[in-house]
Amino acid sequence: MEPSRVGCNVVQTGASRPSTSRGGIVEMENNTADIPKPIVSISKLENLRSDVSRLARRLLDACSAAGVQIKITSGFRSWKDQDKLYRKGRDAPGKKVTNARGGHSWHNFARAFDVAFIVHGRISWEGPWEMVGRIGEQLGLEWGGRWHSFRDECHFQLTGGMTLAQARKAYQVQQDADEEMRHKDAKEAKHANKVALALKEKVK
Repeated sequence: MEPSRVGCNVVQTGASRPSTSRGGIVEMENNTADIPKPIVSISKLENLRSDVSRLARRLLDACSAAGVQIKITSGFRSWKDQDKLYRKGRDAPGKKVTNARGGHSWHNFARAFDVAFIVHGRISWEGPWEMVGRIGEQLGLEWGGRWHSFRDECHFQLTGGMTLAQARKAYQVQQDADEEMRHKDAKEAKHANKVALALKEKVK
């Protein structure tokens, strides 16, 4: 369950209106010259898994084609940052923004992102969430707007059929493998330095 309200924006073009066509994807009926260009938050997308990043871009494009401007406001989030958000409204000032501790959010595994509307150049949380959510679902994303216990309309995720418990286990396995590799590299570097010093002494 997820995120803080950290971004989303919508711009309705007025001259164009969305319609449902091929595959149910919302598209523009006419006047494509008025379609706003999607705003891509490159830094937010770069830290996502490639498959999630690709779908995020497609969501931006599809919403833009429907005359709605949205922006990625949050992507990958470290476990430490997740814990900071979790403390808000609990033992830290502010309103509660998430029910997920570090390691219990798909943001922590680069499999989730949040969006917001852009209205007149400003971030807004008011807009056609149902339409945006439906487009995301048609692309294969899970939309937080369908959740009952913690409705989160700005949130999209791609779990790959995994549970968070499985994701945490896979993460720990990777962490252990990385630590073993760092230890091995350090050991080999120490041995190489030792050999180099021995050769240097021989030359003397």
